[in-house]
This record gives sequence, C-alpha cells and structure tokens, in this order.
Amino acid sequence: MILGTSKPFVDPSSTAQSVTGWVPSATICAGRTVDQMKRQWTRDELADHWTLAPKELELLANKTGATRLGFAVLLKAFVFEGRFPRQKHDIPGAVIVHVANQVNVPADLYPRYEWSGRTIEYHRAQIREFLGFREASVQDGAELVTWLAERVLPQEPREDHVREAVFERCRALRIEPPSAGRIFRWPHRSACPFGCSQLRGALVRSCV
Repeated sequence: MILGTSKPFVDPSSTAQSVTGWVPSATICAGRTVDQMKRQWTRDELADHWTLAPKELELLANKTGATRLGFAVLLKAFVFEGRFPRQKHDIPGAVIVHVANQVNVPADLYPRYEWSGRTIEYHRAQIREFLGFREASVQDGAELVTWLAERVLPQEPREDHVREAVFERCRALRIEPPSAGRIFRWPHRSACPFGCSQLRGALVRSCV
C-alpha cells in the first residue's frame, strides 16, 4: 500500500543490484516525468530503495544531527536516481522519515541541512567518489552534445526523451549530470544539425 493512501502501487522497476544496493535509475517508476521524484512510496519501496547498506552507514561515522541526515538523504537519492536532488524539498517526507529512523536523527532536523556552501559540496564529492562517479568535464559535455545530436534527436526530439537520454547516458558513463552553468560553458558545435541553441535548451532543462 502507498503510505497515506488506500491504493496499491505497482512498481515496474527493473534495476540491477550493485555493491551499494541499487544501480541508479532515473526512470525506475512509471507515472512521473524523468526529472521528478515520485511523491508516494510503499513501505516495501522505501525498504528496497532507501535503506542504507552497511558500507553506506560507515560514511556517516563522523557526522551528527542535520549534517548526518542530509548526507544520508543525498547519498540514497544519488544511488536511486544517478543525480543529486535539485532542491531540498524535492525529497518526499516519507523518504526523509525512513532515512532519519535509520541514522537516529529526528526527521525535523532535515530543513537545517544547508543546501549550498562548502559542506554540501564536500558531501557531494564524497558520494561521487564512493559510488565511482565524477563531475562532467568540458570534454564530456562536448561528447554528450555530439551524441545527442547524432543518436537521439534524429529519432526522438521530444524534450522529455532528451532528458531521459541525458540521464541514462551519464549513468552509463558514471558521470554526474551537468549543471546549467557547465552546459553554457561547453564549446559551440557549429555543425550541430538541430542547432545548438535548441539542444542546449533541452539540456539546461534536464540539468541538476
């Protein structure tokens, strides 16, 4: 049953397990767009996708309070989706409570976790290293633009499909999906058959 409702939810996930629990999947559940995290979760889904593995818990050893909870939420969000949440409130309340219970921190401390600054940047770097990911470089960006222009847009130019392709490609390459700022620093491709302004526009709307 979905927490807070009386209707069952069928989860069509087909993720493969990894050493950290789950391979990230931006399209794990139906009924939502690729850049939205679903808001309703069953108890089984929370247990499957938001339970910290022993090695993940080890990363929390020197963290307390809101920092401990915020880090744990960031970690499991990246494991689940292959990217970090855009904003603090992107994480559903049921998820926060489930994670908070595991790390022995009151869920109401979550809003105190700073969503900008040195601490969260350090936490993101820790998580990328732990999961074997890295930030997208300028070269990665140029190759991604080329790949989208040649392999994706000719078959399906819809924006939601482009966003999904970006997430899937980044996950396959084990790179964090780029930010809007990084996209605008990428080199211009004069040979882009669909026009770089169109392509970059779709990329910006899919960025983290």
